[in-house]
Amino acid sequence: MSKALHRKIFDTLLREIRSGVYKPGDRLPTEAGLMHHFCASRTTVSRAMHDIEAQGLIRRRRGSGTFVRESKGVAGRASLAMFLSWVESGAPLPHVEGTIQQHLAEIAGRDGNPFLLQCLPQGDLPLADRTLAAVNELIRRGVKGVLFHPAELPPALSSLNREVATQLARAGVAVVLAGRDLEPFPARSEFTRVAFDHRRGGYLLADHLLRLGCRRIAFLGAAQAAPSLLERLAGFREAHLAHGSPADARLVRLSERFGESSCRDLVTHGRPDAIICETDRSAAQVGRLLAGLGLAVGQDIRLAGCDDEPIASLMPVPLTTIHLPARAFARACHEALVRRIGDAAAGAVQIVIDCEIVVRASTRGDAESKELR
Repeated sequence: MSKALHRKIFDTLLREIRSGVYKPGDRLPTEAGLMHHFCASRTTVSRAMHDIEAQGLIRRRRGSGTFVRESKGVAGRASLAMFLSWVESGAPLPHVEGTIQQHLAEIAGRDGNPFLLQCLPQGDLPLADRTLAAVNELIRRGVKGVLFHPAELPPALSSLNREVATQLARAGVAVVLAGRDLEPFPARSEFTRVAFDHRRGGYLLADHLLRLGCRRIAFLGAAQAAPSLLERLAGFREAHLAHGSPADARLVRLSERFGESSCRDLVTHGRPDAIICETDRSAAQVGRLLAGLGLAVGQDIRLAGCDDEPIASLMPVPLTTIHLPARAFARACHEALVRRIGDAAAGAVQIVIDCEIVVRASTRGDAESKELR
């Protein structure tokens, strides 16, 4: 009920601002007045006002009240872009990023904000040259805000992500980071960042398996560990500690390639009763390797992945995984961009989007398989 009422307050104020009932510079009713008018709680009214502010339409002045922006905000005229600095133009987007892009384009379009997707130009030029050419294209197009996905780079190019964000900011473009930060943990950059709670994802998977009685859980990932993988691994280890038994370091395998021989070695010497993989795709590969060794996923050994890609539910034994809510992520990114465009001096914040475990037959068996959202 409170969610519907919050939306009613939001829609009413948005309509009245855009129709001119409240003109630029006008003061809006107080929260107490709105509470009385809509018979709503302060929490419900505050949430609606926060969402209106995120659209760049109002400004709150401490001790004075809430006013419609003189500039009429940025809604309906701010061109936004999503920059994937590790995907070439014309190449298919990864599942999660592609879903975020679709939702972000939908949200921006609904609010009248032009939206474009910027990837790396194709060609034989060095990566740094192509990356900066993409930045120049964004500036040339006059975009007001960019959701920037920093790339996973080799040490020789470690400063490139920082250069991208700096050049955009110097050109007056609002920058919001998606996923990784520009600085190694625990340092933080000066840019707002939106990220999934991968640490919780790793915890949820390990906790689920430990509650099922698994005691030797392997964790498989890439050798060049991305921040998301390290966060999942941290959650994996924390779940073990919460259950009173530290994770076995010998069962954590980070490798460039996990093939038949390494799978056989893990099963023979590590003797895991469950395996958590960095992604659903790697879990699908491991599932095939386990079948080749005569092991039945979900019965002889439990298996889980991350990201909830379409492949997860289509595997011979549907895969338990971590679902990343792309729509909530896109909405948070859009609000952060609009806020930064409307107030360039706004301080940077860290926005964490929760994730959810989806339990399927690969860890519960066909008879008990179900999805938990």
